[in-house]
Amino acid sequence: MIENILDIDLLSQYLIISNTPYFLFKKFSNDDSVMHLESNFSTKELSKIFDEYTKKEKTGENMVIIYAIITALSFKPYSEVEGIFKEIDKKNIKWLNYFKDIFFSKSVSENILKHKYKYKNGQLYQNKSINSNGRHIINNKPSIKTI
Repeated sequence: MIENILDIDLLSQYLIISNTPYFLFKKFSNDDSVMHLESNFSTKELSKIFDEYTKKEKTGENMVIIYAIITALSFKPYSEVEGIFKEIDKKNIKWLNYFKDIFFSKSVSENILKHKYKYKNGQLYQNKSINSNGRHIINNKPSIKTI
């Protein structure tokens, strides 16, 4: 099933020419078929498929699928995949530890801000912002001047 979604030929070429894990990660990250996995499969589904493929024979195609899935998972919310990346060491697959390092180095904490704006006297004001803890952090400060 997943083999039909991924562009195995192109991804295999990336794997063959990759001289570093970062190069491979970057190429896979920019591939439409890998991003299709991220957007059309849940974290749970991808995790299950990832576990299945890491137990299979390490053929070229299976390795491409493993790297594609872990790349897709790296774009899921941090809180959903942190545990998966922490357990990667146990998989004993070349370059997965580097993908783990790349994931943790690019991750940022999740802090969601909600902004409310108002327009008054030719200026755009940020009325208030609420962070993910529900605290107001900005009140009535001009944020953008209009001409």
